[in-house]
Amino acid sequence: SREGFPSINVPIGVVKVSVFDESAEKVDERYAVVVVDSATQDNRVKSAVSTSTASGSTVVLSFQEGTDVESALNDLKSDVNLKINEDSSAEISYIKLNVGKFTPEGDDLLISVHGDGLTTDELSNLSQEVVDQLENSSPLIERVSALSQIQTATNQQTGELETQRISFDRFYDSNTGSVQNSSLIAVKSVSGADQLDLYDTVDSKLDALVLNNEAADASVSASFAKDIRAQISSLQTNLLEGLLIVLIVSFVLISLRASIVTAIAMATTVLITVGTLYVIGFSLNTITLFSLILCLALIVDDTTIMVESIEAGLADKKRKLREVVSDSLKKVARASSAGTIVTILAFAPMLFISGILGEFIRAIPITIIISLVVSLLVAVVFIPVMM
Repeated sequence: SREGFPSINVPIGVVKVSVFDESAEKVDERYAVVVVDSATQDNRVKSAVSTSTASGSTVVLSFQEGTDVESALNDLKSDVNLKINEDSSAEISYIKLNVGKFTPEGDDLLISVHGDGLTTDELSNLSQEVVDQLENSSPLIERVSALSQIQTATNQQTGELETQRISFDRFYDSNTGSVQNSSLIAVKSVSGADQLDLYDTVDSKLDALVLNNEAADASVSASFAKDIRAQISSLQTNLLEGLLIVLIVSFVLISLRASIVTAIAMATTVLITVGTLYVIGFSLNTITLFSLILCLALIVDDTTIMVESIEAGLADKKRKLREVVSDSLKKVARASSAGTIVTILAFAPMLFISGILGEFIRAIPITIIISLVVSLLVAVVFIPVMM
């Protein structure tokens, strides 16, 4: 599958309390203090930082590395529920932070419903129309939800329901240069879904939408799809340029046959590397694409050395191909293996970087190591056959 950034288990959770009270101090005392006290009794929690206003509290929790954040938040929820009065009207959300997503809940794509002169209530109703039409419309979509700009809760002082504006959304149309009021809709894909397919599916369905208000429109306003397409295009361009350069240099310095075999071997290495990454659970994302582009400068070495050695042996017309290949493998296989192992060892320490950074960049050494191993195997197994 293709996605923007790899999934990363960030050891951070957020507890959000939505409630109206007479003051920030009361909210902090009744809710934030309870959450922080419960959290700090858990040895999995490294730190807890809270912020309170008269309309609610936000508590940011930092967990120890390797913690199952979702499980820890569920445990915290059970403990907090026992300590907060049952008659409390507060809405408490326990959110695991999702890096590389557009919302804390892990949504992969945002839609803006927008139009000139539309009120908040009109935008809210139109957003619900879009949600109703998109829900269950594709097997790629797991959830579609409107992000409300209005919060409704019970005022603890008066006992009455009150509403409060909690966000303002605007949509900028790059074609016309206009800025319009908007409301957001979040779309979450099923696990492992291809983000390019998701974007294309949602975009086509938005084109076919029929809304009750002719002044309104719905557009995809946030998605990694365009960046992924640009990166894949860049990889393809770099691969083609690399193959062309190899063809030219090998043709000038060795022979036409050598240049063709070298180019085929490089393309084979890249394809096998991508297939291996897919098998072991890595998506085609920003990190793996960058790594593949970096690999192009590394995988050509083994291939070129083996091709040149065989080609030089074939210059002696009296010698048979089997004999030439056998001698070439004896001459360069050990040297190529040693060079590949040294390069692998140079990147191997990156596998042991801990924390968020280590998890984020781990795809780089894995991709490079796989490509180097595949390149060596292609050089010593397939090139002799192709020559």
